[in-house]
Amino acid sequence: MIEVETVGVCGSELHGIRHANPFRVPPLIMGHEFVGRRLDTGERVAVNPLIACGMCDLCRLGASNVCRERVILGIGRAGAFAERVAVPVRNLHSVSAELDSRRGALVEPLANAMHAWRLVEPRHPERVGIIGAGTVGLSTAIALLAAGVPRVDIVDRADERLGVARRLGVHGASGKLGDGYDVVVDAVGTSATRAMAVNSTRPAGAALWLGLEDEDTDIDVRALIRTERSVLTSFCYRDDDFADAVRVAATVDAGWVELVPLEDGPAAFTALMNGRTEITKVALQP
Repeated sequence: MIEVETVGVCGSELHGIRHANPFRVPPLIMGHEFVGRRLDTGERVAVNPLIACGMCDLCRLGASNVCRERVILGIGRAGAFAERVAVPVRNLHSVSAELDSRRGALVEPLANAMHAWRLVEPRHPERVGIIGAGTVGLSTAIALLAAGVPRVDIVDRADERLGVARRLGVHGASGKLGDGYDVVVDAVGTSATRAMAVNSTRPAGAALWLGLEDEDTDIDVRALIRTERSVLTSFCYRDDDFADAVRVAATVDAGWVELVPLEDGPAAFTALMNGRTEITKVALQP
């Protein structure tokens, strides 16, 4: 049993409220980006919300993030928008005092970014573009900068979010992405941004699709083949990615995370769904 300290609001949860969703079926307590305290020992922990079976062929291959029997807290079972939540002990990661409440809300998004970086690291990219300066895009920028990528650029329509990106140390933050990148990460997930990710890479480059906003996409496959570009996809994280995220999160500037009492959660969700771009990241606290 975990006493919840802080739980982030994910863009996928906003989507789950706005649209019929086969994965989040009401009644459901959402919330999967959280840190808290074990009731039995008092230890502060970050919780990996992805519960893998550990026994299927994919788990045995080291691909527990796409385990055939996986269940995610806040999606397939009750999550952390609550005072307390029950979680498997094996999904707990001890955290240091440096990982305060705001940084704690960034561990799970950073775990996604760490896994994405693991997929592109063998390409040794020197120029990486990121589409979308929401939490996932900013977390990806943090992971890339921590890994020492020489050039990281990010694009977004919201000046406030671009300002956060500049504070985090990206090399370029604007409303338009150039071309010729080794890798471009789509952290939005619309048909248009997926195509932009492909088209902004150099020949033999790679687009990495992280965002989940739309189901479909429309790209020129013949051009993709003729330039030998690659499309990579990334979903969630393995436990080693999560451990890396705990380490990196303890060092980041998390001043852009807004802490809100849990009882004010409905108002926070409404503000985010109404497009309040001055709010980059909201985390609720019971």
